[in-house]
Amino acid sequence: MVFSNRRRSAMTAAIAGLALATTPAPAGAAHVSRKTTPACGHAKSRLLLADHQAEVYEAPIFVLSTEALGIFGCAYRTGRQHELGGPPAQAAEGGPEKESGVLDPTLTGTVVAYAKSYYSPYGLTRNLVVVRDLRTGRLLHEVPDGTPVKPEPGSEGLGPVDAIVVKSDGAVAWIVRTDPEEGMYQVHALDQTGSRVLSTGSDIAPSSLALAGSTLYWTQGGEPHSATLN
Repeated sequence: MVFSNRRRSAMTAAIAGLALATTPAPAGAAHVSRKTTPACGHAKSRLLLADHQAEVYEAPIFVLSTEALGIFGCAYRTGRQHELGGPPAQAAEGGPEKESGVLDPTLTGTVVAYAKSYYSPYGLTRNLVVVRDLRTGRLLHEVPDGTPVKPEPGSEGLGPVDAIVVKSDGAVAWIVRTDPEEGMYQVHALDQTGSRVLSTGSDIAPSSLALAGSTLYWTQGGEPHSATLN
């Protein structure tokens, strides 16, 4: 069958568009185009993430008459703003009981996921993955980001988290460094089937995590790997 140049060009464009639509998005990817509503954000806010249902932004707050910055999430349908924490740069300047601030937030629908760490003056740390529904502000998950081989009493998780992806129902997956000196990583998932480690190794590409529908992808040993996120 012979096609005209015009028809052949149209078919080529359609195939290219289909390939683009089925390519998994990288962890944390979002189209940052604010859907302006009076209740979400204000003139001094700085947009961080947005999709067609919600947004995450940085805005000034006042603590004991001192201006600081907070990170907020807001669902367009409700217009309610929920504080998630502070930005990492500001949190690093805190007192002896320090926290990391909101790290690597990612947004799907009205559900936001991010990493957060707390540091005590006694060397104890809590490294967590947090998932919250911005329609209500309800905390869906707040779990340690991993389990050390030799847990230290009073500490939780491993940290730091290198990549996070989340589904609109709150199912979440992430890659965490288990041993920064040796370059070891773990791929974790938390969904309807529970919490589990999907893979461990020094050959996991830490920024390779991606999600397409309910299929989770990452690269290990130079090869693509996948699992179902229910």
